[in-house]
Amino acid sequence: MIAKESERIRSILSETEECLISMMENFLKKRYPDRQEDFYIRARMLYMITDRVSRDILCVGTARQKKDYMELLADEIMHYTFEL
Repeated sequence: MIAKESERIRSILSETEECLISMMENFLKKRYPDRQEDFYIRARMLYMITDRVSRDILCVGTARQKKDYMELLADEIMHYTFEL
């Protein structure tokens, strides 16, 4: 029973991840219509970076460090999304 529920949860998470990646891919295609790029890969990279770093932020010791870490993450997302 627990194994079935665990598998179901993993399936839901996977579907959600793919949906979020697809949304980001569509955004990037609209943002850069003239570029010949694999937007799926860029969107997937952005999602994975955000997901893994967000988890790591939870492990940082002080509130100030977490704040700094979140600001750096936001800067990286802006850079990779909007090339600022």
